[in-house]
Amino acid sequence: MAKTTSRGGTLGSTRRPPNEARANILTAAERLFYNEGIGAVGVDAVAEAAGVTKRTLYYHFASKEDLIAAYLDARDETTLNALRTASSDAAAQPGDRILGVFDFVQRWAATTDYHGCPFNNAVAEQSMGPKVTAIARRHKDTVKSWFSQQAAEGGAHDPDALGAQLLVLLDGALNGAAVSGSPEAAAVARTMAETALEAAGIACASRSMQRKRRTHKGEGSRPSGKSKLGTRQ
Repeated sequence: MAKTTSRGGTLGSTRRPPNEARANILTAAERLFYNEGIGAVGVDAVAEAAGVTKRTLYYHFASKEDLIAAYLDARDETTLNALRTASSDAAAQPGDRILGVFDFVQRWAATTDYHGCPFNNAVAEQSMGPKVTAIARRHKDTVKSWFSQQAAEGGAHDPDALGAQLLVLLDGALNGAAVSGSPEAAAVARTMAETALEAAGIACASRSMQRKRRTHKGEGSRPSGKSKLGTRQ
């Protein structure tokens, strides 16, 4: 007779496949850790929200730190997938891809679901161990490298320096929006990022369109020489 496994991988139950239990635990951890804070949420609360026993949780994650690390790894992969998708958009200019990140943060910060950057939040909690800090640093390095890659494609003279500047602006947008409860910091950061891109000579289609609109508006508001002559008495 074939032996069956429990939700945690132990023998004797057919209630739930182990991989489903792990996915449910991670989903619950992501929601609770992000919304309520890592330090404020214990493994008991995560297990209850996931519909598993604490024993099952510890079967999949040896410690709370391991669970936190898995939560951040999942968030990191989500971000990387979004950046990969942006990079594959051949129609977009590098500058527009970069500004698209700030546009996303501005939209995100305008929602009631926004509680800051999960990586910054994790490091800010002093109880976090080296494993969690290492994941957060790796994430930031990856985002900075992506900025630098886009800057290089856009023709920046020093793409690494520009990538570092853009990361600082991004973190300022993320943290500022969380503190103020408003997307204003993200909007300011986007404007500063656009200025930095322009100074580096990186083209942005959105900026070109805005300039054209301003130019056309200005031309439409000024009377032409022919009109002026036609009104003279």
